[in-house]
Amino acid sequence: MKSIRYIALVLTFLCSSVFAEQKIIHLFVALCDNESQGIHPVGAKIGDGDKPEDNLYWGCSDGAQKIFGRSKLWTKIEEQKPQEANANSPIMRRIIFQHKKTKTILIADAYQGKLIKQCMTDYLNSSSGAFSPDIECAKLKKTFKAGSESKLTAFIGHNGLMEHTVATTKTDYKPKLDTITLCCVSDSYFKPYFKDTGTTPILQTKSLMYPGAFILHDAIEGWLISESKDKIRTRAAKAYAKNQKISVKGGYSIFTKLDSN
Repeated sequence: MKSIRYIALVLTFLCSSVFAEQKIIHLFVALCDNESQGIHPVGAKIGDGDKPEDNLYWGCSDGAQKIFGRSKLWTKIEEQKPQEANANSPIMRRIIFQHKKTKTILIADAYQGKLIKQCMTDYLNSSSGAFSPDIECAKLKKTFKAGSESKLTAFIGHNGLMEHTVATTKTDYKPKLDTITLCCVSDSYFKPYFKDTGTTPILQTKSLMYPGAFILHDAIEGWLISESKDKIRTRAAKAYAKNQKISVKGGYSIFTKLDSN
């Protein structure tokens, strides 16, 4: 009798493991662009929003492509060039990564710099339930539901809401979505959108800052094990302090202390 119960427990565990929902993270990167964005100009090479491989937020040492590409915690599965396949696509590069331990999928999209408003619109429409693209991954022979169907969305780039007014599409669907917004003073600018949609910000900024992807990399590790917002903020503060060679106290000053609820 005990052996039958044991076998039943094992089968239950195996079934739950096989059919457990795979987490999807969707990252929206607005390529840095001196010409079209209201930023303090950076070097011409890293501030060209038409060249992802050299861009500050994508191809440079702290950019999303490099940070996750060289991480020992993630595997690069596939790289795509959506704009080459479809001239109307705002996305110049897409890379699909997989977390080695949890098998979580990270879809990182690099939007052309001059199309930052579209990038932010897609990011915010994910929260409103109005942006759920199907992302095909040939290598894994799978199609992933991203945007509103993700478990976590993130934004890296210039805070385009300082120059643009973004109108989101209202829907009856309210996705259960966590979000990380890495740009200058993101908390005050993005809070009204997230409050309206019921999205849960787990990391926001309260000052001018450098949105390196190393922050997101470390914050995700906390999110994957369901750490509190305070602990995720600590991860971000330490990562920022290390990169910028400042005190951890200085790192904390960059990120908003969010309500733990």
